[in-house]
Amino acid sequence: MRKMTLLAALVAAYGFAAFGAAELPGLRYDTNVTSTATGFFRVEQDANGVWRFVTPGGHGFFLAANNGPSRMGGDACPALGYSPYTRTLEAKYGKDRDRWAKDVSDRLLSWNFNAISTWDVPAKGLVGNGLAGARVIQLGKGFAREDPNNESNLINNVEFKGRFPNVFNPDFAAYCRKVAEKMCAAEKDNPWIIGWYTDNEITWRGAKRQDDDASDGTGMYNAVVKLPRSHSGRQALERFLAERGLAAAKTVDKEVKQDFMRLVASEYFRITTSAIREFAPHHLLLGCRFAGFRGVPKVVWEEGGKWNDVMSVNSYPPSDRTNRFVYAGWKDRRPLVSKLRTVYSLAKKPLIVTEWSYPAKDTPCPNTVGAGERVPNQQVRADASELFVKTLLSEPEIVGHVHFRWVDEPALGRWKMKGGEDCNYGLVNEQDEPYAPLTEMFARVHGEMYALRSRIGSGDPVVRPVSTIPQDKFGSYSKARGGQWWKMRHEAKLEEIAKLGGGCDIVLMGDSIMHYWEEKPYAAANWAAFTNRFSVLNLGYAGDKTENVLWRIAHGELDGYKAKAVVLMIGTNNSTSDLATPWETAFGVKEILGEIRRRQPQAKVLLTAIFPRGRGADDGRHARAKARNDKTNAILKTFADGVDVLWMDLNGKLADPNGWTTPEMFPDRIHPSAAGYAIWQDAIGQRFLGLRKAISGR
Repeated sequence: MRKMTLLAALVAAYGFAAFGAAELPGLRYDTNVTSTATGFFRVEQDANGVWRFVTPGGHGFFLAANNGPSRMGGDACPALGYSPYTRTLEAKYGKDRDRWAKDVSDRLLSWNFNAISTWDVPAKGLVGNGLAGARVIQLGKGFAREDPNNESNLINNVEFKGRFPNVFNPDFAAYCRKVAEKMCAAEKDNPWIIGWYTDNEITWRGAKRQDDDASDGTGMYNAVVKLPRSHSGRQALERFLAERGLAAAKTVDKEVKQDFMRLVASEYFRITTSAIREFAPHHLLLGCRFAGFRGVPKVVWEEGGKWNDVMSVNSYPPSDRTNRFVYAGWKDRRPLVSKLRTVYSLAKKPLIVTEWSYPAKDTPCPNTVGAGERVPNQQVRADASELFVKTLLSEPEIVGHVHFRWVDEPALGRWKMKGGEDCNYGLVNEQDEPYAPLTEMFARVHGEMYALRSRIGSGDPVVRPVSTIPQDKFGSYSKARGGQWWKMRHEAKLEEIAKLGGGCDIVLMGDSIMHYWEEKPYAAANWAAFTNRFSVLNLGYAGDKTENVLWRIAHGELDGYKAKAVVLMIGTNNSTSDLATPWETAFGVKEILGEIRRRQPQAKVLLTAIFPRGRGADDGRHARAKARNDKTNAILKTFADGVDVLWMDLNGKLADPNGWTTPEMFPDRIHPSAAGYAIWQDAIGQRFLGLRKAISGR
């Protein structure tokens, strides 16, 4: 007992450092999270599904980095013939680089940044003493030249523009080893280095235009097939086709093209990560900093997740500051969270957003070339940035962010005489003066980021939960249902509403569990009996989540008529995601209840417990979803007031004694059989008739 007490005291005082590696001096970490100390950064996922970095000394860590300064200078401005920021620093520091580095690190630490992410880490005087580092080493981009049809590039740069290394060129692996040895070997024992990015914004898309969506993974095949037959990349493609018996085929299926993209991705990640592992075995592999989401095929996320410890993406999405959420992109109007969760489901590795920024219009920077939403002024810039950072802090799959960047770009453009970037991206301007609204925001939000992080999955969300943000599903396609079925069903339901004559008895609102009642042949007799007894409007849509129901409500599905009762059951599709939490799903249901009360104030709501799913504890995603549903139901029950919102829980009648589904009631482990629908129909009917008698006074 005495030994355990002493151990507990040492752990409380020093974390695990007393039994492993010492903690890095000055590094700011989550003092409430301790884990095994290894002497280097690593990543882990906790019991609640939340990912985090772990410091060398064994504490929780969220990366709050600036894509920052690495040398005492600024971007060249060809129009001026010099770098304005470099001249500012020369006047301020002369040649005293140490004083400059101390001032930069002091300022970053005062704004509660804990790392820099750059092309020149470790930068003398910056990495260390509180600031960790990560470095881009440009393996693929450095190998691939841009001149047409050259052997180092897998994209021909005639019909398809871009730079992507020819992973089939035997010289590529040797090049990667050479660069990794030069960049990594000297730092292999440096505990301040978190890890290494293999590249920055290489061209994965293979698409002809920058705004093409390359997510289907066919673009690389289309680009490589245009290479000359003498090119080793084209020859690799011919071998790939021959192995599948397709060497003479003029056209191939999309799946074949995707398989080729998978091969390319696998080779890229195998070669690049192996080179870094050889010379920096203790550091993390942080991905290749994808250029946004649209240019990354799904198979690339999957392959990247097999080789990297963390995946990284540069993204400059617009914000909806009125409704308080960040969009996934300029063309993808879903919330950013939806996109992040989608790519996590593919990669199955935590994510860092490695570039982002919101340039403002109230500086000399014209913001004509470069990414990001242009906002009116610095105060709005700080607000949008705060919303972005808090969104990332609220996501369990996110382990860090990297703000772009330290200093503004030259007002007359950087690097190129024409077309050079000229944006207000900096924490400081070219006079080395901080933008106070932005830096004060970072100091405040970074200062409380571990407290904010601890609220993931709680009833006190930091930002608006994705479950409460209306989203359509116009992209839902089903050949069996005739194409863009979700949109067509919505339009058909609006037509059905127009024919109601002003009212109906019961509205069913939910997902496929309700949808199939109306659609599936095995439920037809029961559905006929139900609709012969009552006038019923079925607003169930297969696959819907709470956010999809909210969109449908906002677009007319509860307007123009009066219902006597609304039966609501929704949330099991939210719970299918391992990143969703019971509270998040419950907030979506609560938002729907508010919309029902607002649009159908006369109707009683039968809030139905989410049905059971799965056959047992080892039933994979069904079992995990059921566990979340059980916790969600406990919260939903508290939303019923017994007057306007009535609680209805049929799970005791539908499930086995342990709460799992049976083949008789749920043949596919999630949707009711005819017998299950009969139980539901009877319960709704009894409750509805009771309500009608109470209302009529009989």
